[in-house]
Amino acid sequence: MYYFSNILLTLPYRWTIFGIFLLFRQGELRKYSVAGKYKNYIYRILNMMKNEIILETDRLLFRPHLVDDVEGYCAMEMDADFRRYVGGNPRTREEAEHRFKNALKPVTDRLSVWATVYKAEDSYIGRCGIYPHFNHDGKAIDNEASLGLYIAKAYWGRGFATEAGLAFIKFGFDELKIKKIVTMVDIRNEASAKVIKKLGFVLSKTEIAKRSFYHFELQHGNEIN
Repeated sequence: MYYFSNILLTLPYRWTIFGIFLLFRQGELRKYSVAGKYKNYIYRILNMMKNEIILETDRLLFRPHLVDDVEGYCAMEMDADFRRYVGGNPRTREEAEHRFKNALKPVTDRLSVWATVYKAEDSYIGRCGIYPHFNHDGKAIDNEASLGLYIAKAYWGRGFATEAGLAFIKFGFDELKIKKIVTMVDIRNEASAKVIKKLGFVLSKTEIAKRSFYHFELQHGNEIN
């Protein structure tokens, strides 16, 4: 474990946060907390991550996920109402934690779904962002991105998804030079479909299957100003 910890100390902090999570899950972080060297380093890394704001709106800020976000993240994944339209069945705690590891992986191109914080409460309320749009072969499509807006149930109906969506559309088109943004909505999810249309997206096709989806797209130049 000493060798592994020394490796962490030489890595860029974006990679280190994933290592910290693994230590946390193995119970090793508690050991390190009594050693000043590791304690100071870990908290310095966490503070850097917390202060790395990707995007900000009047009420929200978007940043990389932190180990401390695990409870809020897992609560959403285990919530049957939240999962109804974004995967079906609620996840177990173990499944949610396993998925959370992916949220801690480093991002180099700013195309990701970011931890979403309600500034008035300094609370983790979900994850939002634009991420690569993949074709049927699993390859990212150039100049395109997918929009994801995942807000915890306790914060539904307060306009947070719309606020986040407008911010990431502008971010994608103006800063990342994306040409088209797409998204999918379960056809039973009328509230989310309404938000997506409000953001300026147009329906491109309807997919009818065991789980059916509306496919929406928004071309650069057609966004709401």
